[in-house]
Amino acid sequence: MLDFKQKIIALSILPLVLSMLIIVLALNYQSELLSEQSGSSYREKILELRKQQLQSNIELALGAISHIYQAADEHDPLAKKQVAEILNMLQHGDDGYFFVYNEEGINIVHPRQPYRVGKNWWDWVDASGNPLIQILISNAEQGGGFHEYLWEKPSTGLIAKKLAYSVMLDKWRWMIGTGIYIDDIDRDVITLQEEINGYINQTFIVIFVLTVAGVIVVFFSGLFLQASERKLADGKLKVLTNRIVDSQEVERQRVSRELHDGIIQMLVSTKYVVENVIFRLAKGDSATEELAQCEQYLDATINDVRRISRDLHPNLLEDHGLSAALSALIEDYRNRLNIDISFEPLAIKKLLPSDARTTLYRIAQEALTNIERHANATAVTVKINVNESWFILSITDNGCGFDTQKLSRNKSPFVGIGLRNMSERISYFNGRLDIYSSSSGTKVVSKLPKKLLNYSNSNKR
Repeated sequence: MLDFKQKIIALSILPLVLSMLIIVLALNYQSELLSEQSGSSYREKILELRKQQLQSNIELALGAISHIYQAADEHDPLAKKQVAEILNMLQHGDDGYFFVYNEEGINIVHPRQPYRVGKNWWDWVDASGNPLIQILISNAEQGGGFHEYLWEKPSTGLIAKKLAYSVMLDKWRWMIGTGIYIDDIDRDVITLQEEINGYINQTFIVIFVLTVAGVIVVFFSGLFLQASERKLADGKLKVLTNRIVDSQEVERQRVSRELHDGIIQMLVSTKYVVENVIFRLAKGDSATEELAQCEQYLDATINDVRRISRDLHPNLLEDHGLSAALSALIEDYRNRLNIDISFEPLAIKKLLPSDARTTLYRIAQEALTNIERHANATAVTVKINVNESWFILSITDNGCGFDTQKLSRNKSPFVGIGLRNMSERISYFNGRLDIYSSSSGTKVVSKLPKKLLNYSNSNKR
């Protein structure tokens, strides 16, 4: 039989043990839920980045063949052959390539499985029993779409998950597609979940140690120390949980930054054009005009790459704010184009958050580039101002203008890429991009919500 003192100690220890048990069970449930949600969220974000990468690869491939495709008619065997040969040579990464089928399911291009070329694969089904070619063609006819399936991975020879994106060359009724293997995403998700479980296991160990320590302290010190130890355990548990969440967010941001590599995409695009010119020369065709065009395009591409490399993260934008960075950018264009570009800045150093400043800087870059390439303008005005609702950046030129309604109706993947990028950037901040254009000029107005402004960080230049 327990004496009274032992009963008091037992009654003091029992709530602590029960409380720790409840915490462990609740934490175990929450850890499983957190692990599942984190893995799912991570997979969705990486998958979305892969989709953007596939769309970029398709756009680059279309850019490499556009000079042939747009000049050809629907029954031009020589142009079709040239396009097929170009696509057959293009690749991205170790396992990335392009494939082409006509609307009847006959393969035209498949560099990794050449035995498929010339054969009809309309009724062929994949390992999951799905008519793969029919699905890819259907997605392309609907304006472009994605599809996950199982396919042999060239670098390993093993069957792996693959994500494909396909679009239609309407003039020739060709489906052009490319894919990227996503088996690594599942491995990364498992690794992430194992890391989370590792943190949770460490937390379990800490809880166990604290529980034993609490039992010992309560045994010798009584109910007062029991309450104190429980409070300490809860505090440490919250700290550990916060550290886990913070570490996940830091890692996600790092992965997102590394996957967004615009410089390499520009270099790959330039390489595709150069390879096409080399290919034509190797066939013995006359390519004087093409070489001259290629040289001009290559020079422009090199200049763009140098400018992007210099301005990818301009020091002026971080050190001196948006106005100073835009002033330097405008001076660069003014010297290069030899036209009158006026600038009306806002004399505040860091009124906007860093990512918002970068967005407006990129929009100004794109607008000035469009003026350089298409507007034939002799005067440009860049202005920053703030009204009751918006922070506004406007770029106005006196060039030839363009038909904005016709551009919005055009569904071609070759048209309007820059304007779409501008719109997507501004929409991220719930902003607006308004474009007004006529034969007397064009005005691009970018608006960010005024609530983004942080006057506590603003300084006079």
